[in-house]
This record gives sequence, structure tokens and C-alpha cells, in this order.
Amino acid sequence: MLKQLDWIVEMIKTNGKETPKTIVFCDTMYSIASSVSHKEYKDRLLNSFKNNGLKRIANATTALSMGLNFPDVCYVIMYGPARSLLDFHKEAGRAGRDGLSLDILLYFYGQKLAHCEEDVRDILKISGCYRIASYKTFDPEIASLSPSYDCCFLCLQWFKWLYRISQAI
Repeated sequence: MLKQLDWIVEMIKTNGKETPKTIVFCDTMYSIASSVSHKEYKDRLLNSFKNNGLKRIANATTALSMGLNFPDVCYVIMYGPARSLLDFHKEAGRAGRDGLSLDILLYFYGQKLAHCEEDVRDILKISGCYRIASYKTFDPEIASLSPSYDCCFLCLQWFKWLYRISQAI
């Protein structure tokens, strides 16, 4: 599963200190390997992230998603699904606070779903709009964004399919 994160290494090699800020959420502290104490790591990371320092990638648990504001995070990577829908939104909400484009990526394998609440498992099985599926519990009137290619991955794929069809006609 770690191979799925190779693109981050390449992004760092290419962009160096201009690498977009990225937070990789893991489900447990055990998943986060660090040679320094967690307190020391956390303090250095927070200072660097807030002050546009050299640290560009943060490994974190859901605890980082509560109450901290980093306005210029471009990528949120969930290395395993959040345990609850609320945790999912807290983690996803760490990116895009500057109004710029953001990406939220989720990497998981089947066993990771055993630790999730039912509504999280349901979202991962849908074939429609991820945005609607993830927000409908909180807002029953939620709708896809327009234009649809700005909504979610599945809406983007649907938009591309419709575009190809229209070009063929």
C-alpha cells in the first residue's frame, strides 16, 4: 500500500521547498513512524506549517484536524478511511482554506473498513456523487456543484464521459 504514496516522494524531489503542503492522516499513532518524540515532532511541525517553513508534509492522526488552521494545505491524504463521517469531514477540512484548488485522496484496503462506522462504509461503495453522499447526513438538500467537474472525482468522470459523447456526435 505504501507504493501508492510514491507520487509524494516524486513531488518533493521535483518541487523541493515549493512542495504544496500536504497532510497524511493515519488512523493510529502506531502508523506514524518518527525517530523523535511525538511532542517535539508536533511542535516543530506546527511551527513550520504555520510560518511557511520547510516542512511540507505532515503525518498526523485525527487529533491534528481539531482546532488547528493551516490556510494553505493543498493535499489531504487519508491513509485508511476515517472512523466516522465527522472525522472524515474534519480531516478533509484541513485543505482548501485559502480558496484554492485542493485534493483529498483516500487509500485503503478492505480490512481498514472494519474500524469505520456504517455511513463511512456506505460512502465508499457509492457510484454517484461523493459530495452528496458525504454531506447528506448533515444537509439533506445538498446538491452537486456546478460545473460538475468541480464537484468530485465521480462527477468529473461523468463530465468527461458526457464531453466525449458530445464530441462524437
